[in-house]
Amino acid sequence: MIETHPFGNFVPPNAKYLILGSFTGRQAVKGTAATDDSYDWFYGTTRNQFWPILDEIYGIELSDKRSKQELLANLGIAMADIIYQCERKEGSNLDSNLKIISYNREPIAEILDTYPIEKIFFTSRFVEIEFRKVFKGMIDCHPGIELITLPSPSPRYAKMSKEQKIRRYKDLLPKIRKNREREMVDQESSLAQKLERLFEEVRKPDGSKYTQAEVVAGTQGALTRVYLWKLRKGRVTNPSFQVIQALADFFGVDSNYFSESEEAADAEIASPTGRYLDEIRDKASRLDERGRKAILDLMDYLLSIQKNG
Repeated sequence: MIETHPFGNFVPPNAKYLILGSFTGRQAVKGTAATDDSYDWFYGTTRNQFWPILDEIYGIELSDKRSKQELLANLGIAMADIIYQCERKEGSNLDSNLKIISYNREPIAEILDTYPIEKIFFTSRFVEIEFRKVFKGMIDCHPGIELITLPSPSPRYAKMSKEQKIRRYKDLLPKIRKNREREMVDQESSLAQKLERLFEEVRKPDGSKYTQAEVVAGTQGALTRVYLWKLRKGRVTNPSFQVIQALADFFGVDSNYFSESEEAADAEIASPTGRYLDEIRDKASRLDERGRKAILDLMDYLLSIQKNG
């Protein structure tokens, strides 16, 4: 069965680096017994260590395609594979099992001709050898590009532990721009602190604090207990808007609470129902005089119940 590469090439407009792999895993092929629908981008098998390694290096939760692309764009890293079409001799993802039919020549040439690529990172020795052999003309046309081979992120490459790979990748891959890095650290600290304040100050009707399990259950699948723990400890720097909104809804604050100044956040905490007050004001403004009187009577009734316990 001939397989055609399903992901194309990722090239941010600020590309200065290029990561090259061989070919996607068999789990990316649709309509087979090995198909895994969660494998939607490069290095997407559950066993591949590529994204977990980058997660550790940059301190960013890389849980979906969008977060991975955002990190690469911030770093100026393009991504492609050297093989465009191939067949597998056996049902595995080993490079040695690939019968190459055609290489990804033109797109890679276009990347090198169009963008000021400084370094090419190969994700295995196999990729480096094939590139030097098949793409030699491109190397000759761009002699200033540094060629670097990373330890293979495949768990089959056992000469190095995952921790050793992390250290090696950290030494070789580009760093996040300093101003952006500082911004992300500040955001991380601020987010964790504001979330802890919600746990501390927004209480249940009986006055007790919400538990982590209660928050996870109350956000209806938007985050897991592990992910919430990482948020509270400052291990995650860029939660999705869905996560922010779910937390805001649970604690009864506006989603802007997590990005506001400390003074504005204090006001939001002091009155965690501000979002609902805006809704009440908006809807009440559209009622006639009779409707507004009915709302006021209802509020008086509810206040009397609340006052009397």
